[in-house]
Amino acid sequence: MTWVNKTKLTVLILASIGAFTPICALERSDILDAFQAKALPQVLQRRPNASQKDIQIQILNLDQLSIDARNASSCNIRIEPGADLIGKTIIFMDLYNENNLLLKKAKIVSQITVSSTFLKTKRVVTKDQVITSKDVDIVYEDDYAKPIKAIRSLVEIKNKVTAATLGPGVYLAEFMLKNPVIIHRGDNIEALMYGDNLEIKIRVIALEEGSVHQHIKLRSTLKDQKTLEGEILDSKTVRISALR
Repeated sequence: MTWVNKTKLTVLILASIGAFTPICALERSDILDAFQAKALPQVLQRRPNASQKDIQIQILNLDQLSIDARNASSCNIRIEPGADLIGKTIIFMDLYNENNLLLKKAKIVSQITVSSTFLKTKRVVTKDQVITSKDVDIVYEDDYAKPIKAIRSLVEIKNKVTAATLGPGVYLAEFMLKNPVIIHRGDNIEALMYGDNLEIKIRVIALEEGSVHQHIKLRSTLKDQKTLEGEILDSKTVRISALR
């Protein structure tokens, strides 16, 4: 329960079910305080990286609710645990008189926004182009309907290239960028093999192209010309992970 003391205007969370507000007569601020106290923890649970300053909680029909509650002395705001409250939602509220008898069932129409930082393209960026700070704007906006795993800082685009051509006004997400190809099919590179305190270096031919940390197929330049598989360490080196 959420108890709101009218004289001190403080909100104390006492239980997780409902938001019961025993006061002399409910006012606009009492309803808003009780709803914010109940809603804020669930919003933060949904957006763990957000801070309280990033969250705006509004009751769109607060004027009507204050009329509905003019004879009420307490309320019970019913929010299901785990409910997604971000955006525009309807929450049910029970209004009670001083004898704790139900007076009216009301609906709270809420609008909750969570703002965050995003990177947004400001011009066309072609496929496989290295993306830089000159290609994007840093914006602070409502995160509703923004991409899953959105990119939020310039650090995340460092040394990345685009996976496809992006037009202006695109909010960047992880899947839109990739590491640049640093080894190409046919490259003659060095392969490292480790075991029992031993390091073996051989020359191999790349059978596939790839980016750093990707695994690609290789062919040994030794007489047996075995097919190998290795992880790309840099543009000239792979680490052998398996023999075939």
